Amino acid sequence: MHCIFLRKKRETTMDANQADSLHHFDNAVRRRTILTACLLSLALFFFCRVKSPEAPVYDSALPEGLIALDNENFSTMTGAPGRVAMVDFYSPDCGACRFMDSAVSHIAVRYKGKALIGKVNVLLEDELCSRFTIGHLPTFIFFHGGQEAKRISGEPAEDTLARIMDSLLTAAIDQ
Repeated sequence: MHCIFLRKKRETTMDANQADSLHHFDNAVRRRTILTACLLSLALFFFCRVKSPEAPVYDSALPEGLIALDNENFSTMTGAPGRVAMVDFYSPDCGACRFMDSAVSHIAVRYKGKALIGKVNVLLEDELCSRFTIGHLPTFIFFHGGQEAKRISGEPAEDTLARIMDSLLTAAIDQ
């Protein structure tokens, strides 16, 4: 019995044993390719997740007007009656968080003395992340009198953050 294969516009003939071995070869190549792709995916997953010992896991000095918040000082800093606060949940390793640093710094300067602008490093403050169910970075939570008033995740424009702060400050004055 013969099988006919068309390759490169040329007809070649193979017997059934040759066709069967070619089929097994193709399956072996497919399996090897899939196995290699899986191993590479696992290697990339662990490489990206596991930080090297030299990787900084620290809370660097914050610009003027920003307050580093942790589990110990969070409630006292954000919970004062009538106080308006914006808290940035961030990670030093997050590109979007670093992108938002300048906007957060401008907000801190603009509202210095009027509202509290704080930052929480999610790598160091697991309890706060669980308490506020932080799923995306950066996440901005706005407080009024210790109660969550608004939440934004992602990279909002600086004027969006300012509008929310203005509306909360106006509400605080009206009370």
